[in-house]
Amino acid sequence: MDLPETSRLYGAAIAAAKFADQRVESRMRVDYTGSLRRFTAFCIAEGYPDPMKQRFVQLPGSPEMLSGGHPHDRWVIETQADGSIVPRGNPTRSAAITQILAGLSKAKKRERTPKRASPMSLAMLTRVITFLETDSDFNETMRLWFSAVCSLAFYGMRRIKEVLLMKKGDIQLGLRRNRTYSLHHLPKEEQATEALTYLERWFKYACTRLNHKWDSGDYAFPALIKVPRGGAKRPKNSLASASPNGTFGNVGVKWGAPMSDSNFTQILNIVANAAGISKNLLGDDIWFTSHCFRRGGAHW
Repeated sequence: MDLPETSRLYGAAIAAAKFADQRVESRMRVDYTGSLRRFTAFCIAEGYPDPMKQRFVQLPGSPEMLSGGHPHDRWVIETQADGSIVPRGNPTRSAAITQILAGLSKAKKRERTPKRASPMSLAMLTRVITFLETDSDFNETMRLWFSAVCSLAFYGMRRIKEVLLMKKGDIQLGLRRNRTYSLHHLPKEEQATEALTYLERWFKYACTRLNHKWDSGDYAFPALIKVPRGGAKRPKNSLASASPNGTFGNVGVKWGAPMSDSNFTQILNIVANAAGISKNLLGDDIWFTSHCFRRGGAHW
C-alpha cells in the first residue's frame, strides 16, 4: 500500500518503525527476518503470492472485522472467479500443521529428562560434605562455611533462607538449659548431620583465622564473595570449568551482609553435581531448591 508522505498514516508508520528499532533487540530482528524468509519460501513453493512483493490479505483483529465469516486464526484459501487464489488467516493454525506440532511436542516430552526438586538425603549430604572436605578446589573458608550451613539446615529441618538469616545470637553452643533446640553428637554413619561439630568449627575458624570478633547481631553465615559464577551446567567432577574465573579457592566472607538463598542453591547444585549427585533413582535430573534440607531432614 502506497501512502503519500503528507499522510498522517504515513507519519504514524514511520514513528512506529523507529520505535520498533529502539525497542526490538538485534537477536529478535534476526529471528523475525528468518521467519519471514521461510514464510516467503512457503508461499512461493505453494503457488501463493510473494508476500515480499504483493501485500498479503490483512488479518482481522476483531470479530467485527471478519470477512466472509472466516475465523481470523485459521488458514483459509479462497479461489476467485478468475481462478486466482487468496489465502487468509494464519497458516500455522491449519489442521495439518497443528497435528504435526502436537506430535513433535509429545515426542520432545518423551525424550526430555525432567528436573525435579529433590530432597537432600543423608547419603547425598554425606557425599557433598565428604567432597567439600577432600577436594582441593575449595579453600578452608568455603569448606567450613558451607558444611556448617548444610548440616544445620538438614539437622534442623529448615529452609535454606531461614538458616542464612540466622544471627550469631540465635546460636549458643554448650547450653545446658531446657527449652532449647539441642544439637547432639551423632554416630559416625550420621556424621554429616552433626551440626554441632560443623558450627563449632566454623565459629572458631572465623575468630582465629579470619580475625572476626563475633557479636550477637552478626549473621552466623554472612555472604560469600569471590564465588565463581556460571551456573550448574558443567562437566561432572570439574569445578574448574564452573566459570572463567576459576574455582572456589579464593572465596571470602562479607561480614554484615546476608547470603541470598538463590546464590546458595546455585552453589549447592554446582557442588552436588561435581560430587556425582546428578540423578535420582528414577533417572530424573536432580535440582536442589530452598526446601531440600527441610524435606530431607524430615525423611531422615
